[in-house]
Amino acid sequence: MDIAKKDRAEVRGLRTALEAKRVEIKAPALERSRLIDAEAKALTAELVALEKPIDDQIKAEEARKEAEKAAKAEAERKAAAAVQVRIDAIRKFAMLPAGTKAAAVKVAIEYLTAVEVSLEAFGDRAGEAMQVKQQTLNTLSDMHDGALEFEAEQARLVAEREALARQRAEQEAAAEAERVRVAAERKAEVDRLALERKAFEMEQAAARAEAKKREDADRARRDEEDRLAREARAAEDKRIADARAALEAEQLAIRQAEQARIDAEAAIERKRLDKEAAAERQRLANELAEKEAEQLARAQEAEKKAAAEAERLRKAAAKLAAAQKAGPRLLAALEALLHECTQDGVSERIDRAVSEEAYAAVEEGTAA
Repeated sequence: MDIAKKDRAEVRGLRTALEAKRVEIKAPALERSRLIDAEAKALTAELVALEKPIDDQIKAEEARKEAEKAAKAEAERKAAAAVQVRIDAIRKFAMLPAGTKAAAVKVAIEYLTAVEVSLEAFGDRAGEAMQVKQQTLNTLSDMHDGALEFEAEQARLVAEREALARQRAEQEAAAEAERVRVAAERKAEVDRLALERKAFEMEQAAARAEAKKREDADRARRDEEDRLAREARAAEDKRIADARAALEAEQLAIRQAEQARIDAEAAIERKRLDKEAAAERQRLANELAEKEAEQLARAQEAEKKAAAEAERLRKAAAKLAAAQKAGPRLLAALEALLHECTQDGVSERIDRAVSEEAYAAVEEGTAA
């Protein structure tokens, strides 16, 4: 432990002596560095004072040009957006709801026809606007024809329904008249049978009165005959009663059979009329459903065609806009390349036909 402590004290003394020597040797160098840094800082401040006004002017000019460029781009964007709004407004003339009347479609055609397509309103898209206007007019014309056809078909179906209703009313009136006629005939038959029954009863009463008168006159003379007469009268009364009952039963059976026949014929006729009316109603309903389905299919097909055409025009317009946007840059680049080739003497080593073709392309592009 003593040896270790002694060795540690010796090493520590060497280390502290080394640190003191380093500080001593480095002090002049640190002072020189401080002086250099102070002089450089002063010179830098003077240079910055000269540079900053120039830099501020350059940045201000760059900001002004950037703002001017942004304002110009914004104005061009707003102008293009306004033109697009006008073109979309033309397309919207054909965006009519399903079931629009032919008169309303005609009004839309008249309004769109009155819309003027000019360079002042549409600029370089005037041709596209004119094409959109003509396509929209064609679409409206097809819609107008379809609406006229649909309205005519609806009017025809309404007329058919009214005719069917009149026919059904006439059939019901005829059936009612037949029922009234049958009821009248039935009542007349009942009245006739009642009169016949009353006449028969009167005849029987008269016969009985006559028989009783003869019986009273002959009673004194023929007691035996009176007994026989009473028996015969009783037998005759029974025969007459049986005959009357048989006649009434026969007449009742005849009336019931006739009524059953009349009711059966009326029921058959009503069933036939109802079946014919139901068949006619079903036929008309089927025709109407087929017509409506056909109209809907045509309308959906027209909408699909219009959407496909609008998408095609949008893509074509995008391609045209891209070409118009890239065209000037390509021409400028080609012209600069030809100029560089001419300045460097490279054009002498390029095929003459290629060079002439390049200059011709630049002239045509610039003219366009």
